[in-house]
Amino acid sequence: MNLDIKQEIKNIVLKTNNLKFTFNKIHPNTKYSLDEIIEELLYFLKSGTSYRMFRSKISYKTINYYYSKFVKYNIFFKLYKKIRSLYLNKCSSNKINSILIDSTIINNKFGINKTGRNKFYKNKRSTKISLMTDINGFPLSILFMKGNYHDNSVFEKHIKDVQILFPKKKITIIADKAYSSNKNYLLLDNKNIKHTIPLEEICLFIILINITKMNIKKELLLKIFLQD
Repeated sequence: MNLDIKQEIKNIVLKTNNLKFTFNKIHPNTKYSLDEIIEELLYFLKSGTSYRMFRSKISYKTINYYYSKFVKYNIFFKLYKKIRSLYLNKCSSNKINSILIDSTIINNKFGINKTGRNKFYKNKRSTKISLMTDINGFPLSILFMKGNYHDNSVFEKHIKDVQILFPKKKITIIADKAYSSNKNYLLLDNKNIKHTIPLEEICLFIILINITKMNIKKELLLKIFLQD
């Protein structure tokens, strides 16, 4: 999949109504070209450094300004959709039979949007990222939510994305026990979508068997499963 990321971002920016007039003409007070801004912005995102630690001929305030503009007008989201479209065309959607859904939590101490306190992370502010990928790990659907939201809260949105991307394709959904619920099973059955989502009771039974094999005392076993 050959794609010039810099050129593609430039094309998207120049097609966006709220941005194209800023860069189509070179003004007398213009310091940096669109190419320079995109190059420095991509380097900043890849480096993972903070704004104040970033060393560039363009000030970090300017980088932050254009980054915010690109986010506001969905430049990166449009780029992602372009990459996803090329990926699906190249690998052929006929080869994609299984879809994996899972989520992770990241600490987001200074975040403003999509943050919530998660009890499993010492009640710290966090953001949950939910992904739907193919067997190769390519993200077909990406959703952000507050850190205290349950995985089930976005399951239906991922299933809608499956139907949009593969309207006539038989897909098998693979997920862990966090997505085990009668609501999800009913949703998949109604849409005639196969799935491999283990029941919580079965997972609990497997854990119980493994623990008993370790010769753990019955008293400790009861404490593990009967604690509040």
